[in-house]
Amino acid sequence: MEQKKVSRRDFFQKTALAGAAGAALSLEEQHLMAFQQVQGGPPAQGGPPGQGGPPGGRGPGGRGQPPPVPEVAGAMPTIKIGGVEVTRLIAGHNLVVGQAHDGGSGLIYISSLLRAYFTEDKVLETFALYEKCGINTSGARMATDMAGYIKKYRARGGKLNWMAGISSDRDIPMASDLECKLGYVHGNTSDAVIRQPDGTDSIAKLLDAIRKAKMVGGICCHSLDVPIACEKAGIKPDFYIKTFNPGNYMMTGGGAPDRTGGRGFGSDQGPKEDAELNAKRTSDFMASVKVPWIGFKTLAAGRVYPSDAFAWSFTHGCDALLVGMYDFQVANNANLFKKVLLEKDKLERARPWYNS
Repeated sequence: MEQKKVSRRDFFQKTALAGAAGAALSLEEQHLMAFQQVQGGPPAQGGPPGQGGPPGGRGPGGRGQPPPVPEVAGAMPTIKIGGVEVTRLIAGHNLVVGQAHDGGSGLIYISSLLRAYFTEDKVLETFALYEKCGINTSGARMATDMAGYIKKYRARGGKLNWMAGISSDRDIPMASDLECKLGYVHGNTSDAVIRQPDGTDSIAKLLDAIRKAKMVGGICCHSLDVPIACEKAGIKPDFYIKTFNPGNYMMTGGGAPDRTGGRGFGSDQGPKEDAELNAKRTSDFMASVKVPWIGFKTLAAGRVYPSDAFAWSFTHGCDALLVGMYDFQVANNANLFKKVLLEKDKLERARPWYNS
């Protein structure tokens, strides 16, 4: 399939609010906008305006761009989850299917922007880049577009493991057809049902269905109420996926009130004290959980630099990280990740490292 080159004019017509809201862009959005403007490849590290990205901001990489990371030799560190060897850096899937978090800016064009960028060719190219950089596992949204990408990538010889987000038992046939090795109760599902009287029973039934479909089974959540209730009920997943970042983004999922008494994703983004409180509450509880913990929303939708987030997440107890990345971020992030884990003995970590 020939990839259609998107002109700068066409691109901004598809994302008509971009110009008016540019000042509110998160780091992720700045990366993508810079890349689309130059049209010649990924933003150059430290390049001047017109040659790889906009000026200003942190470090020599310009606004929203970290400095380049030297290549780190060796394989990507792995973890065994339910007997499946998974790289500790797992690729997220929201970006490639146009499902974007906007860092709390409230901008409404971001998903359209992503769909304009992630053509089918770009998605398949990005999958290949994961493998090239040592990542062996990616999340998989149970949707027809994602299923099509996975099948075409596998037909090209791709070897990625796929980890399916299961919202209900209706998703399981698709996950089985895609030969997903791991599956998890989707975070939106677990956050919602945990507030119901039979919430843990619903989670346990869906987890059991995932395992009966011969997938390693996990539970994903934004709300810490989910693992608290599941552990109390004696539910034992093979792994948890729990939001965790120093930016307090989606850290409660509406399961606990914020300082103003509000609930829901938007209310998570409060004062610094809330971030510290929510992070400590999560870290303290997960210290008692004896299965692998995969942190996600690690970069807080572009609010936190990978160089800060990776070490912080591992120091506070995560065993692996699920990270959404644009293609031009993968190599840098992979090298940063390996660098952190090569020196993991220096991390002041209280929670043991868990494997299955």
